[in-house]
Amino acid sequence: MSKSLFAYLDHAPSLDEIAAELSHLGLCYRHTLPPDERWNYPMHVFGMEDLRVVYHAGDPDASRAVVDTTVRRGDTAVGATQLRLIAIRVIQRWGGEVYDPQLKRRLALN
Repeated sequence: MSKSLFAYLDHAPSLDEIAAELSHLGLCYRHTLPPDERWNYPMHVFGMEDLRVVYHAGDPDASRAVVDTTVRRGDTAVGATQLRLIAIRVIQRWGGEVYDPQLKRRLALN
């Protein structure tokens, strides 16, 4: 079963900044998806085993960037821990909040 968390960041880091931060957690840059009719900005994909992170730098005029983290083994303790670790790390660095789409609510990660 897969599980996702979204980290809505107060500040949008550059691709180099997010790549450096995620590399500390063992995530490697995979590729960039070009802008399309739905998203008018590129999305940068990082990964490691069953873990996938998509960085939406967003429209420069928008207030927030998004880090969308998904793990296929989200129903395991390891998978859930990986999601929370990434969310905490990026929120501590760039500010923001975490949203769990399955629970449909914000999470307090202290």
